[in-house]
Amino acid sequence: MIEPATIGGIFLILGAYFLNKGDLLKSVFLYFIADCMWLVLALKQEDYFGIFTVSVGMIFGLIVWWKSNKGIFVKDLHKN
Repeated sequence: MIEPATIGGIFLILGAYFLNKGDLLKSVFLYFIADCMWLVLALKQEDYFGIFTVSVGMIFGLIVWWKSNKGIFVKDLHKN
């Protein structure tokens, strides 16, 4: 069975790929899924500080995603 850390790592790679391509929204979404996997891992190991730090990171990621959708941040990192 594939562990949550491995799945999170795969989504981290995909998030970095889309960030490199300039697609911020896809990147933040994939980073959020990676964070969900690491949250599951922290919960399984009863790592309360890990649960806290990953949760804070997820909240900041959701804020970035929301601001990008509202037009406060740019959605595309390419120069026009």
